[in-house]
Amino acid sequence: MKFKYLGTGAAERVPAIFCNCSICRNAQLKKGREIRTQAQAVLDDGQILLDFPGDSYLHKLTEGINFNEIEHLLITHWHSDHFYGEDLAYRMSEYGQNLSKKLTIYGSVFVKQFFDRALNLEKMNEPDRLEFQVVKPYQKFLISQL
Repeated sequence: MKFKYLGTGAAERVPAIFCNCSICRNAQLKKGREIRTQAQAVLDDGQILLDFPGDSYLHKLTEGINFNEIEHLLITHWHSDHFYGEDLAYRMSEYGQNLSKKLTIYGSVFVKQFFDRALNLEKMNEPDRLEFQVVKPYQKFLISQL
């Protein structure tokens, strides 16, 4: 299994948006490897995406990730630095064009509530583009034919 980190920082990122500590000042000054974005990873050469934070768009740009090709998204928990569901509305046909694959999202019942809330706020629902599968705690589950 290949595991590529896209982001390894805390929810507030480094440098944090509202922080002036020495660590954040140093990261702002030095940039490069000192910058930390929200946690996200790609598994097995893009077959599975782990988490979908608000920094997903930045990861797409900086790491060259083609989210259109990913069919499976595992969400570890509901915090917005791991699941920013509002951005998934941009996968709907009004925004995302020429998509050939459906994205299946795997998460807890609680994450599903945030998913439903995000799509309801945007008044969007296209099951042929996005599907949510509830995963029960401590139970094995199968991701397609992977």
